[in-house]
Amino acid sequence: VNKSFRDYLERTWNAEKSRQKISSARHRSLSQTLDLMGVAHYNEHHEDIDVAIILKTESSWTHTAERGDHEESHHKVAVEFDGPKHFTRMSNEKPRALGHTVLKYRILKKQGWAVVRVPYYEFDKIPFWAS
Repeated sequence: VNKSFRDYLERTWNAEKSRQKISSARHRSLSQTLDLMGVAHYNEHHEDIDVAIILKTESSWTHTAERGDHEESHHKVAVEFDGPKHFTRMSNEKPRALGHTVLKYRILKKQGWAVVRVPYYEFDKIPFWAS
């Protein structure tokens, strides 16, 4: 890859990483639900790849469990809310995740994250009075 293209990619990456992240109303609602449940978390966490919500390591919901050798195992847990822009818009079938969304989750999993996906079409089925 030539230097001018690498420079372009680096400028674009830095611009994307420095832009202000704005959470959607559904994302904020999901975060508020986690708050009500007492689940400690961060919003709009910055990793190599931005993560919508991560559970804090001291949270009892981070899958602290005993392994077979009786040592505790702590997992990094990312909660990703996927709005309509993360899916195909085929009206006659269930929405399918777009390539950029699939790639992001593969990279997060490769980095050791347990990824909990919350698609908008499932989230929207929850009655507003349920929370």
